[in-house]
Amino acid sequence: TQAPADLHGYPAALDAVLDGMARTAAGDEIGDLAFVSARWLPPPDEGRYWLAYRTGGEEGAPGLDLLLDAATGQIIERREV
Repeated sequence: TQAPADLHGYPAALDAVLDGMARTAAGDEIGDLAFVSARWLPPPDEGRYWLAYRTGGEEGAPGLDLLLDAATGQIIERREV
C-alpha cells in the first residue's frame, strides 16, 4: 500500500525545538551555521526532519544538512553541502 500524499504542516514554533535538539545532538558540528529550514518526512519516517544549516543563512551557501529523529533526539544522517 502507498502512503497518502496529503500535505501536512507543523507549527512554526517547532522549528526552534528541532534546531535546539539538533544543536544538542550535534555538539560543535553546527558551530556558527545558521538554521535556515526544516522539512518533515512522510510515513514511514514520520518524526524525522531534515534540517538545513548554512553560512550566512542563505540558501545555496555552504553548510550542513542533518536528519534528526525527533523521537530520540539523535542525528541519524549528515550531508555536507
